[in-house]
Amino acid sequence: MTRTRESIQVHILVVGRLQTNCYIVQAKQEALIVDAGDEPERILRYLKDLNVTPKLIIATHTHFDHVLGVNGVRKSTGRKFAIHKDDLSMLESMQSRVREFMGFEVPPPPKPDMYLKEGDTISFGGETLSVLHTPGHSPGSISLSGKG
Repeated sequence: MTRTRESIQVHILVVGRLQTNCYIVQAKQEALIVDAGDEPERILRYLKDLNVTPKLIIATHTHFDHVLGVNGVRKSTGRKFAIHKDDLSMLESMQSRVREFMGFEVPPPPKPDMYLKEGDTISFGGETLSVLHTPGHSPGSISLSGKG
């Protein structure tokens, strides 16, 4: 599914065992990968089909179903992975939490390359999105906001 607003297109892929939305936010030929929840090979194939260059991998929060695909995507693209620092402890304890509450094993969590905070801006493809710290679902939940 693709949603278009002015010069930004949002492509939605449903990935992983919990059917999580992964967003490819495209402006011209650059894109942000938001919530690479799983199936990194599918995400990479979709980027190739769109003929876009990823700029950054972002997690809106660090529950396992939003980050399992990060390591595979990062390995293939060389792009940095960004989260809000308030979600770091949840990310680091991901394996034990999934084992305890979900009853299955997951691979080690990705290590963040950078931290996003309220008021940061992310520029890509001639567009800019602002980071909003929106705790609630998790301590470090974020939202991205643009004009329009």
